Amino acid sequence: MRKLLLLFLALAATAAAPATDRVPAASLGAVVYDVCYRFAGITTKVATATITFEESEWEGKPAYHSMALIQTQPFFRLFLKAEYKAEAWYSRKDLAPLYFVHPFSDGKQSGKYEVIYDPGREARSCWSVEGGEPIEKTYEPLDKPHMELLSALMYVRFHDFKEGTAEEIVLLLPSRSCNAQIGPEDDHILLRMSGNGMMENGSGNNLLLWRSNEPDRRILRLESDLGTGSLRCTVHEQ
Repeated sequence: MRKLLLLFLALAATAAAPATDRVPAASLGAVVYDVCYRFAGITTKVATATITFEESEWEGKPAYHSMALIQTQPFFRLFLKAEYKAEAWYSRKDLAPLYFVHPFSDGKQSGKYEVIYDPGREARSCWSVEGGEPIEKTYEPLDKPHMELLSALMYVRFHDFKEGTAEEIVLLLPSRSCNAQIGPEDDHILLRMSGNGMMENGSGNNLLLWRSNEPDRRILRLESDLGTGSLRCTVHEQ
């Protein structure tokens, strides 16, 4: 179940065209989601996820900042952390990812997963655990955008896809990188991973995302089939 929550966080540097010429002011602020797990016809709310998108600065320059905060339901705190958090910064000019960080601590070890972007040139990931040697990797973007999952969500939110055309990306995960395609299909946007999916059992290959047509362009729903059951995140209704 912990991996299911990290899927939403880890719920991808990019050499692609700018997502939009201008980010609508209506996009700033927070969107709250209900994170649910469905198995054998039963749907259980596991957590509440809040994703923020705000104007900020990165290294003294105008930027956008996004944060994903998952807060687990009281019952699941018996065997899950109370909170999971990831943050990312993006260029104000073209929304190119600049930096991503996901700190972790499970009671036995703590550390963080980082991705440092040099837009148009390379992306560097670093998985570090206290007391151990960091695992670092360098990726050259070449002709494919490189991104972690939080940045992929922002990419889906703001990018103007060509109808019927899937784009090639490289998704950066804590344990590895993988090729993926992302593009519109019917009434949703599909992020399809090649090879193993995001879960340890190899499932979670496809993410289906629905985006609002309103000026805020927020993600309304996210779904993914897992090895057992499925993950579904929907906008929380007040």
